[in-house]
Amino acid sequence: TTNNSIELTMEPSDADQICILLNTTNQETCNWQTIPESRTLISPTLSTGNNQIHVLFKDMAGNMNQASHNVECNLSEDEATESIHAVSVPTLNEWGKLLFCFVLLGFSFIHIQRNKKYLGMVQKRK
Repeated sequence: TTNNSIELTMEPSDADQICILLNTTNQETCNWQTIPESRTLISPTLSTGNNQIHVLFKDMAGNMNQASHNVECNLSEDEATESIHAVSVPTLNEWGKLLFCFVLLGFSFIHIQRNKKYLGMVQKRK
């Protein structure tokens, strides 16, 4: 393969959460995630040689089941893929919330100023 990850297709009958562990069975390190509708997930990054993938399934009642599979990964130096580091940036949703707050504050300020002018004009008429 030219990639150090593989596509995993899961077919649990009634599980709704999944945890994929690589070369460990330590369940405390589980990052539980919802099983996608497509039932396919990408494995953790495999190292060259023998890798053991452990998959834990959990249903809504907390009942667990597991499966495991050995995968041999042979990448030549020419085929090795470079690791990509994800950078966290504010999402549109976060920026949208900030923008909404500033717009709301702006309109509130304008509304208050208009009310002050209106009240001043009403008091002058009396």
